[in-house]
Amino acid sequence: MYITEYIFKASTDRLSKMQKLLERLEAGEKVDVDQTRFYGNLSGCFSTYFQTIAEYKFLKSGLTPAMTLFDTILNSSYVSYRSLRASNAEMKEHRTLVTNLVASALMLEGSFGSFSPYRDFEKDYSYLLSGCEYFKEDETIDKIFSRINLKGEFNLLDTGTSSSVFDTLKVKEKHPGAKLYNVVKSDELYITDEQRALFERIVVGGFHSLKATNGVMDIVICRPEIELYRYNDSLWDPAENKTISRAFQYVRKGGVFITILPKTHISEHIAKFFATNLKQVEVVESDELNKAGGIVVMGVKVNPIEREFDAHVYSLLRNYCVLSDEQKDFPEDTYTLPGGLLEVSRFRSGTLTDSELNYLTKHSEAMNHFWKDQNTEKKSTEDTHPLLPFNVGQLGLVLTSGCLDGVVEEPGNCSHVVKGRVIKVDDSTTHFNEDNTQVEITTTTSNRVEISMFLPDGTYKCLV
Repeated sequence: MYITEYIFKASTDRLSKMQKLLERLEAGEKVDVDQTRFYGNLSGCFSTYFQTIAEYKFLKSGLTPAMTLFDTILNSSYVSYRSLRASNAEMKEHRTLVTNLVASALMLEGSFGSFSPYRDFEKDYSYLLSGCEYFKEDETIDKIFSRINLKGEFNLLDTGTSSSVFDTLKVKEKHPGAKLYNVVKSDELYITDEQRALFERIVVGGFHSLKATNGVMDIVICRPEIELYRYNDSLWDPAENKTISRAFQYVRKGGVFITILPKTHISEHIAKFFATNLKQVEVVESDELNKAGGIVVMGVKVNPIEREFDAHVYSLLRNYCVLSDEQKDFPEDTYTLPGGLLEVSRFRSGTLTDSELNYLTKHSEAMNHFWKDQNTEKKSTEDTHPLLPFNVGQLGLVLTSGCLDGVVEEPGNCSHVVKGRVIKVDDSTTHFNEDNTQVEITTTTSNRVEISMFLPDGTYKCLV
């Protein structure tokens, strides 16, 4: 089931229960009702319906007759709702508008079989659904970072796709103090080694395989994938909720959290998360984002003990897709980073691809340290040999002691890389009695010497 359809139906079910409650109140029945919760649920249903209509208009560039009728009833019902709230009317006086809204919503649900708007969505919209790859126009990234007072060094994490490295490179170009960390799905980065060297680390394998230090990033750009389907699982949680929650863990207190989303997919959960965990919340728009139906939500991470739910921010985000420019009264603040670069002690993935391994090996000092450790001072220039060849037991003792681990030099300027160890080997023998009616299995465990080595010509040998 499409997630839009599921949320629409869930809102209608909630509204139907509210209709029954209002009918009981109108009949004079005494009912214990939490009015704050009632009006909150009613506002949530309106927000969901408005988002559904806005999304369908954007994806289909028009409405079906059933949706046109519903849109008309929805707007008139919302006007009535605002009028009743302004006049402090009793709850039971909302019964007519709720009844009309439920009836029109149920009629519309019958047309959801042919809804499936994402099958035909514009290509411009697809990159938002798959985790906003990167901004093709400098205007967007410039607008975002113009709101942040960037001085000195700061840690920047981007959770996006392989192409998102271009956005962080733009930031590095204008702000050399940026310490870049990126998470990508594929190792096809389309950047040069010189560009890759500008990053502190690029992790391949996707954001959910990332293992990193929490609370050390000054800025985090979160590009969540949007889940389009709802699965029959009571514990189901949309992918974007998980991504936003996890990316938020990496932001330090007072750091800036940036999220790119379709404006019609700001759910109750996401709006509440932002309204509770961020302060100085702001929404950034650009021509490029408007073409794709997206927005950027950004704000400062508050100290957990200072968190408070901001109802005004919640309302603005939930209804953003239908607000006029005058109603979008977010403050245009300038963010100041906490200062003092924090150490990113861990930033890795559970997946190590061939290209990443080659890059890390190429730029690592490990081999230099290895050879440096072998360059010990020789006590004598004369070739020496044991008086008698080692037997197996003696060889095993020498190898397991670690004395021959490393580079072994021999006459003729030849060297071997040797690693020795003792391994346990189980040998089993099977014995049958004379009439083959019984079997006895004997297992003998013994120690064996295993020598692994690289010869001067690069040949690998394993001797047991």
